[in-house]
Amino acid sequence: MNANDTRKPRDITSQATLDIEPRRFILHIPVQPTALNLDVDLSLSDAELSARPYRDIALTLKRQRPFDVDSANAEWRVAENRLDITL
Repeated sequence: MNANDTRKPRDITSQATLDIEPRRFILHIPVQPTALNLDVDLSLSDAELSARPYRDIALTLKRQRPFDVDSANAEWRVAENRLDITL
């Protein structure tokens, strides 16, 4: 959470969005002054994924099965400052 953002973690997590597709997930967290966005698209080439800051996990995920969108689950662990996603 940004030091300039006075909202409580619960407020921020309730406004966040997570979109999960078979080969992609997009996380948007509306923190001020700039929103945090993570767009992991596993349909990109290995070269394109290698240029991303999350390259290691993305390349590992790419070689596994497509995400099970219907069974996907996400849980905020606010005290641990993390989001657990089960695909």
